[in-house]
Amino acid sequence: MYLNDVVFASAGGKEFSSETAVQIFKQEVLGGVLTDVEVENLVIHTSCSQPLNLGDRFGAVEIVAMGRKDDGFISMNRKVEYEYVVANPTLNQADGVNVMDDLFGPIVIGAEIPGEESKSFFERVILPSEDFPLSIGESLTNTAELTQGDPNGPVCAEASATVTLVESPVPPVTPGSCADGKPQALVFEYQGNVACSASINTQPSDKWYCDGLPGDGTVSVGIIKDPNKIEITGSNVVTTLGDTVTLTKIAGAKDFGAETQLNVGGQFLEFHTSCSQPLNVGDQFGSLKLIEFIPIQ
Repeated sequence: MYLNDVVFASAGGKEFSSETAVQIFKQEVLGGVLTDVEVENLVIHTSCSQPLNLGDRFGAVEIVAMGRKDDGFISMNRKVEYEYVVANPTLNQADGVNVMDDLFGPIVIGAEIPGEESKSFFERVILPSEDFPLSIGESLTNTAELTQGDPNGPVCAEASATVTLVESPVPPVTPGSCADGKPQALVFEYQGNVACSASINTQPSDKWYCDGLPGDGTVSVGIIKDPNKIEITGSNVVTTLGDTVTLTKIAGAKDFGAETQLNVGGQFLEFHTSCSQPLNVGDQFGSLKLIEFIPIQ
């Protein structure tokens, strides 16, 4: 393996056990025999009894993507495809052509390139987004080492490696519940002039409260309880379905507090925000629906 190579680990359609062991080897010649020598032994919790996130690094390996049972595939990186174009400008066929990338290792070994022809070889890799700032469809060219197995044969005069973004970057996953930690910010979407009966959420019925109906037209959202802990960032005015309001923990405050109380144009809302009770993206309290949960980092 080479730098930035990706290893996929699967539980075979089942859940991972509480711990997963990872062993990393390198090959050395010992006593004239090519031997695998262990260089690192890792044990990682994978049952989610302990947090496990994109970007976590354990020794020489880093988690760059996850296939989750309920929420699908997520990734912090970009899939790109390198195209290596090897041209033979001579009349004779070139045999034993090797292309070696300094990061990704051997691309092709022992290729045959007919005279006055060229061949393309492809390698798909995953690169960190910050290391590959291109937009989709853009390309760049770097160098690749070209060698030929037959030193007496014709020499291929050209070799280039062009990388093109073939998939748009996957945005970072937005954590969606108290399972990710206490909230740093909560983004709510205004559902319009709806009654408390529209509430659908994961908190026990005796742990949240709603009373009244928002007024028609422009509605202001105000903080009733603990204004010294949370604030409304951006606009506190909502008018139509889809408008948003963001509650953010004030710098220096430990957390949101046990309960948050809001006045939404005359509709009184109260719900737990200390994570002693569940709070998930999709929870709706009266006229406000939680659409983004940003945990304390």
